[in-house]
Amino acid sequence: MEKSLVKSLRVMEMLALSEAPRGVSDLARDLGYQKSNVHRILTTLVDQGYVVRFDVGPVYQLNYKMFEIGSRVVSRLRLSEVARPFLQRIVRATGESAHIMIYHNAEIIYLDKIENNAPIRASSEPGLRAPAYCVASGKALLAYQPDDEVRRVLRRVKTHTPSTITDPDRLRDEIQAVHASGYAINRDGWREGVSGAAAPVLVGRSHAIAALAILGPSDRMTEARLHDAGKFLSGIAKELSRKLGYDPDGTGLG
Repeated sequence: MEKSLVKSLRVMEMLALSEAPRGVSDLARDLGYQKSNVHRILTTLVDQGYVVRFDVGPVYQLNYKMFEIGSRVVSRLRLSEVARPFLQRIVRATGESAHIMIYHNAEIIYLDKIENNAPIRASSEPGLRAPAYCVASGKALLAYQPDDEVRRVLRRVKTHTPSTITDPDRLRDEIQAVHASGYAINRDGWREGVSGAAAPVLVGRSHAIAALAILGPSDRMTEARLHDAGKFLSGIAKELSRKLGYDPDGTGLG
């Protein structure tokens, strides 16, 4: 077994499970490694773009590159196939089109959908992209991105419809609220006349790999209905998360 590789993976796992950036000394203490070894590993990971170094401290945190790689892996693990029964339940319960999306480079990508039977409906084709800050699924997924990635996204906001939220403080409040409510909503932010609700699908301890969402015409998707749908989606997303191995206590770390 390549010991240096194992140590590097353990450092990455520890950073992934940490709720805040970590310093060399506390990582070395928790892992039982020499500080010089941890510093060398972190320097390599920073050089390769997997870890970001903050000068205050200094402290380290996994970069969004890990989320980018994870999103691509998820798409190859038949996530949409595993999620299909859950999407079907969402359509039956809400009467709206159900979708599953992933996050990639400040955008959400639609992986799969199941249509409803309503004569007027709102949906998006698999493969379509949308700015994350404009849609419910994007806000649900941004809630679990590193702080530096959220800041990067919020620096680039622009208007797409008269209802697009472009105030960074208001957007950040909506993104952070996902942790308490379990879901996010959007009204006409990306396309006029289309509103939706979404909830994050988690793996590991608290990594969002996808979002479950519904879309519908805004005249049918009232504010109250969106919040009711969001609560329902949060419960379904938690079920899917557990099926995919969600481990909120971190007991899966060997």
